[in-house]
Amino acid sequence: MNSLLTHDQIIYSLDTSALIAAFHERYPIENFPSLWDKIEELIKNGRLKMSQIVFDEAMRDTKIKQWCNENQLKPDFQAAIDESVKSSRNFQDWWTIELENQGLTRGLLLWHSPMKTISL
Repeated sequence: MNSLLTHDQIIYSLDTSALIAAFHERYPIENFPSLWDKIEELIKNGRLKMSQIVFDEAMRDTKIKQWCNENQLKPDFQAAIDESVKSSRNFQDWWTIELENQGLTRGLLLWHSPMKTISL
């Protein structure tokens, strides 16, 4: 597949339900440590993000919150949403704006492509 971005330029978005299901049910850390090492690496390299709203929702889970705290993931995992964006645009528009701000608009089609979506 031809891509406008190199492998290390692709940024993934993670939803709360996928994180919770993976963490507690499908891929627990004690059974899949190398998977969670890779997830931590993606987060620390700024390649796996959650919107602030989704991140706050995930932090209600005490074990996920503890994992984030122990591995110092919070600063890299959450992507803040500007107040003006929160009040006037939907989530997809926010990511479009954020990609533009980071000079990654060419990756927008990849961002929304199901082939580039993480499903844990």
